[in-house]
Amino acid sequence: MRTLRRAIGVWAWMAAGGPGLFAQEHGTIPTVHASPFVEEAALALDAAGRALGLPSAYGVVLPVEERTDAELSGKGPGMVRVCSDGALAVEPFLVDVRLGPGEHLLMRDANTLDVVSTIERSQVPATGRVALPRAFGPCCIIEVVGGHHGGTVGTFTVAEVGHTFREDPWQKADPCEVDVNCAEGQAYADQRDAVVRVGVRANGALIWCSGTLMNNTAQDCRPFILTALHCGLNSTATDLQDYKFYFGYQRTGCGSGAADQTKYITGCHRRADSNDGGLNGSDFLLLEATTSVPAGFDPYWAGWDASSAPSTSGVTIHHPTGSEKKVSTYAMNLLTSQWIAGGPYSHWFVKWTATANGHGVTEPGSSGAPLLDANGRVIGTLSGGTSCCVVDGCGLPGSGPGQPDYYGKMSFHWTQNPNTAAQKLKAWLDPLDLGVLVLDGSRSPCAIGLAELAWEGLEVHPVPAHDRLVVGWEGPDEELDLVLWSVAGRPVRRVRSRNGATLAVGDLPAGSYLLTLTSACGGRASRRVILLGMP
Repeated sequence: MRTLRRAIGVWAWMAAGGPGLFAQEHGTIPTVHASPFVEEAALALDAAGRALGLPSAYGVVLPVEERTDAELSGKGPGMVRVCSDGALAVEPFLVDVRLGPGEHLLMRDANTLDVVSTIERSQVPATGRVALPRAFGPCCIIEVVGGHHGGTVGTFTVAEVGHTFREDPWQKADPCEVDVNCAEGQAYADQRDAVVRVGVRANGALIWCSGTLMNNTAQDCRPFILTALHCGLNSTATDLQDYKFYFGYQRTGCGSGAADQTKYITGCHRRADSNDGGLNGSDFLLLEATTSVPAGFDPYWAGWDASSAPSTSGVTIHHPTGSEKKVSTYAMNLLTSQWIAGGPYSHWFVKWTATANGHGVTEPGSSGAPLLDANGRVIGTLSGGTSCCVVDGCGLPGSGPGQPDYYGKMSFHWTQNPNTAAQKLKAWLDPLDLGVLVLDGSRSPCAIGLAELAWEGLEVHPVPAHDRLVVGWEGPDEELDLVLWSVAGRPVRRVRSRNGATLAVGDLPAGSYLLTLTSACGGRASRRVILLGMP
């Protein structure tokens, strides 16, 4: 079987008239076809996944049947069309992606030529695997653009094609759902930007789930994504390389405005899970993306509370049916519950309340979404339930807007599942072993979790301290920004100084703190300090 591997150049197309000329000539573009879609096989694959507890599949992955070598000289439009006959939408899976300096990969709608996705060189994992988002219709177009001096050297291989077969391409969440940018979500604007739509690949099936970018006590910006184990039960290590995490996929307004699906990263590693089959524990899965989250995505690393303290109000933020981000509100005392009869009391029982803009519930695709308390901290992740927009509307007797959902508790994720110590959530979200059960979220935790650098003459004393910390240094010869951070990630003291500083700390609670020193040119140092509080 021959491999499609293209050296792409687009400068001649741009110089010769751009999209107008391209639209006239795109019939001559080499086309890669997926193998024929077989509905019976797709439905059987979906049924096997649902029997394991996976959400319903919206699509399947098909191998490429026809591959054509096409090396272009750079003198004409260089691109490839990818098609799967009868698909409501297609999403190509690429391997061997290599981009040169300044180059990026474009995915276009085959009909309108609108750009669906742009992949920068920095977003290509070391593996060279890139899973592109969906383009509606049976075909899309892929090309490499940019590069020095107008030429391109980038290459890629189309390995497989995702074929959407089940949903109408313009299907949205059920009508009772509330957009996250409505008034109900305003108090959770930071947490909104931690929630991601997760494109799951599971043994050939494509499904939607929800997840959350999580902070950790090292506060080092590691891209940990917390979701539900049942979402990834059927995923192999290779499948994980094709997971997609969409940031900021939400309408710009309340009930209006477009949603941007171009902010996403590809690929992850499995770090920890509940090892409970999704049933006999708290049903969590912790993933770590293989690439860092670009600052341009404006991400937020969510805080958490693993203390098991009951909450009386809050929200869940989620992607029902993979649609734009929604918010559902609760105003009740959360109850401890079982996920299955005879199982452990590992879940929160919650019912949703009607609000000004709807009666938010959850749907397939919401699995793994965070349950947030009034402080905006994650206290659970969604396993499932019978909430629904209308009575019996979920296809389950007794389902409806007043019915409950069940969220695996953070406290149970922390240390109580039938997994090894290395698989406990604590091992990953408290890597410094500080023993804390509460951590706040942050827009820029990397500014807190600084690497230890040895500045000559840096002294902090006394340690441990009661009422004051005296800080001195010999370099650099410039004004520094000194910040004392609590273990929860909050700045509790801040001062700028050129020649040392004394920080009054007698009013602060006893505990572990982090002192950071940052220069205007980017030099950094940090020290862990212990405060004893006033005797």
